[in-house]
Amino acid sequence: MKKAGDLLASILDERSLKKAKEYGVLFSSAVWSSLLESCSLSQGFSHSRIVELERTVLLIEADHPGWVQLLQMKQNRLLEVIQRRFPELALTGISFRLSREPLEHTLPESEKPVVLPRPAEKQEVPKADNPESSDTSVHDDKLRAVLQKLGESIQARNGNQT
Repeated sequence: MKKAGDLLASILDERSLKKAKEYGVLFSSAVWSSLLESCSLSQGFSHSRIVELERTVLLIEADHPGWVQLLQMKQNRLLEVIQRRFPELALTGISFRLSREPLEHTLPESEKPVVLPRPAEKQEVPKADNPESSDTSVHDDKLRAVLQKLGESIQARNGNQT
């Protein structure tokens, strides 16, 4: 039994086969990450993805309008980098759109950046004997509830970072 790659190679000419391989490589997470990094957009990896290549225009989705705008600002540089890396695809442009669903793609473990934990921040607690401290009790029940939820979410976030 022949492999699918062998069948394709027998049907397609060498140039078409090379183009098909580059097409597949372009859509990999690791390649997208390196392309963004070369354009000083490494943080954009988790907020964007290549969706489609229609004729000679690459379609990229982002999860927030701000990321669409940042990508558009670097569009010319990004196109140059992609054209140089994938000359067989003969790209002529990039189009952007806002994603309708959350973007969930990750790098392989071997390529993930090392994230160092933040040092614990010192929090000053006002002392009762401090003449500059004032009464911090809140008399409005709604405001007290909102502040309590805010405090809990901050504590939870700080607890997850260490």
